[in-house]
Amino acid sequence: MGRFLISIFISSTIILLFICVPWIGNPYRNLSPAPLLKSQSQFGSKHQDTQPRWLISTMSAVGSLARRDTIRNTWQALYASPAFETRFVLANYNDSWSYSIKQENRTYGNLVRLENVEPGAKEAHTIKTMEYFKHIVAEAGSGGRCYDFVSKIDDDVFLVATKFFADYLAPRLHPIPATRTLIARWMQKTRRHPWPQGSFYTLSWDMILLLVQSHTQSSLFDIPEDVMVGELFGREQVKYEFVKLDNKRAFDVAGPDTHPPGIIRKEAIAPHMLKDDKLYLQVASSFDERGWNGKSMVGITDTNWRGPLNIVDRSGKKETQA
Repeated sequence: MGRFLISIFISSTIILLFICVPWIGNPYRNLSPAPLLKSQSQFGSKHQDTQPRWLISTMSAVGSLARRDTIRNTWQALYASPAFETRFVLANYNDSWSYSIKQENRTYGNLVRLENVEPGAKEAHTIKTMEYFKHIVAEAGSGGRCYDFVSKIDDDVFLVATKFFADYLAPRLHPIPATRTLIARWMQKTRRHPWPQGSFYTLSWDMILLLVQSHTQSSLFDIPEDVMVGELFGREQVKYEFVKLDNKRAFDVAGPDTHPPGIIRKEAIAPHMLKDDKLYLQVASSFDERGWNGKSMVGITDTNWRGPLNIVDRSGKKETQA
């Protein structure tokens, strides 16, 4: 066992050198990077020379332009920072979408098209995220950027990005970036290996490399992508720190896992299950540039919610929104 763990450590170290030092080489040179149109950073020209440490990648359906704009105009605008970069990850699409996607990318420059991933719910829930991880590894090996941390996030999550960075990433960047780190809601249930709840999880860069290596050599393709993360690490006996996001920080605003039921408080970082656009915006109204603005949301109990929403401010005064 000791020799096995040592060999894993040596292998991952060599991979890090090969990937993040371009003149040494790239063991994933056979993986072709997906197209990414470069344009002005969403952080503005004054931050163009800043190297972001954290990559936030939102999984998005090609036709979800309205949701992408909602995200850009809410948490990505509120918490824009040179410390992180944001992308939207799309599966492949047919020519009927080419013009609108080209125009969107010309404006924002943060869309990634995975040409080897067909659109559809099955692909989105199984292989899409893993293929995206392969893309960023290939991109890094072709002279692109290595990040210290990479997050996968669904488009029904509102992310208080600066709070997450300050509470979870900044302490792990100094004096040197942490390795072997996974940050997420802990899931296990009846499975042997724990896994990150799939709506939002964050991996250190070396863990991304290990995932890509393990998945390329495995036959795991038809299980949920978040479960796959736990299975791959478990099968390889990878030792890592699982930093748990508790249910006050990452939770379902609507759904059976909501805890406490339908309430947003100052600890909130990643409210989830915001399928409805109106609900997403109402959750966003509970936050400003500093994070939670003092309004709690009460009364959301299921994903089919269409009724009024009670918002409670710091003083306990209620305001009902239809």
